[in-house]
Amino acid sequence: MPQIVQLPDLAALNGCFRLLEGIAALSESQPPAAA
Repeated sequence: MPQIVQLPDLAALNGCFRLLEGIAALSESQPPAAA
């Protein structure tokens, strides 16, 4: 049971970290205009 719960959690966390990294890269490339 715990494994079934961990799989989606890890996927969600990985996706969130990917998004954060992408946002950080964009922020460094160009300053946020309206965010």
